[in-house]
Amino acid sequence: MGKIIIVSLFLITSFLVRPYNETTEILFQSDNPKKIDNIIRMLLKPFIKWDSLYFADIAEKGYTFEKHFAFMPLYPLISRWLANLVPFQIEYRTKIAIGLVVTSNWFHLLACLTLFDLSILMFEDYQFSIITAALYCLNPGAVHLTAAYSESLCAFLSFIGFYCFYRKKYMLTAAVWGLASASRANAVTLSGFFLYNFVMHPSLLQVQNTLVYIALSMSGFALHLYSAFKKFCNSPNSFEWCQSQVPNIYSHVQKNYWNVGFLQYYSLNQIPNFLIAAPIILLSIHGISSYVTSDIKGFVTLRRAKPGQNKFFSPLLLPHVYLWLFMTLYVLLFAHVQIMTRLFTFLPIVYWYMAHLLIGGKFNIIPVIGCYSIISAVLFASFYPPA
Repeated sequence: MGKIIIVSLFLITSFLVRPYNETTEILFQSDNPKKIDNIIRMLLKPFIKWDSLYFADIAEKGYTFEKHFAFMPLYPLISRWLANLVPFQIEYRTKIAIGLVVTSNWFHLLACLTLFDLSILMFEDYQFSIITAALYCLNPGAVHLTAAYSESLCAFLSFIGFYCFYRKKYMLTAAVWGLASASRANAVTLSGFFLYNFVMHPSLLQVQNTLVYIALSMSGFALHLYSAFKKFCNSPNSFEWCQSQVPNIYSHVQKNYWNVGFLQYYSLNQIPNFLIAAPIILLSIHGISSYVTSDIKGFVTLRRAKPGQNKFFSPLLLPHVYLWLFMTLYVLLFAHVQIMTRLFTFLPIVYWYMAHLLIGGKFNIIPVIGCYSIISAVLFASFYPPA
């Protein structure tokens, strides 16, 4: 139902409201488009906004500019593959748009089903698991799980990696998370679970295994950086970032094109974006503080007492809360804060906490999420933030 509402709002807004930015129109321009091209493009335009335009360009033409390397390759690669399967006689750019939107929504469905299975595995509670999956479908980042963004692919790979992790299939987990890091750069943080596992169960044999798992789980991102190095750094007069001890085009692009850096986003003109991010910021602060204060000593020492019947305070979730805390601090201090709503879609702990609030009768979060998703859908389709 949530997906139907968001798609409907996308289409209605697209028909009734002139977008703030006409870049999508430029993307779809052609000399002699067929009628079917015009119909498909009219339906898909509200899904292709903001970062979607970069994904469309990469899927069609590959990585041609520095700026493109802020976006990981797996999502546009899968979308291009799907585009090539479209049987209709339409322009290739239209096929790319179909591939992008279908890929995003297909993996949103798979991520929802995988999160349900993961929750069953961890908590053995059908009601809690089904509510968790339902909240994932209608969450503050649902707009970006419907639009042509890579978040749903990353979330699916994150969840299926956790499913393998808790079944102790660590090499498979690392391989899946390696793919996740090829879909979104933030997925490299998942490698921290192997480090946590080693700290909890240290041994000489585990040292080698842990290093292999961490390297494999970060391999997608590392190969992306290497491909950029090969492309831009082959001549003596190459780019400045090529001369760094550890050449990193991703950090270079984020800093120079998007002004990402320590406290760079703290200015008066960014207040609207902080308001956009307010619901997920408050949810994160409340969720993390609730977990920490329930056993401060256990949180600090990595040793947590058993919680009784309360699922959210399970010792199993301790490394998830560490990652949640790290990601919250990182976004608040270094990133564009409004991306938090979509960035956190790969963290299952967010949905487990929302389910905890709902089932425990502590707070009915559904009206808040519903209103936020509706407002976000209208703004996004009009080419306003959340970006």
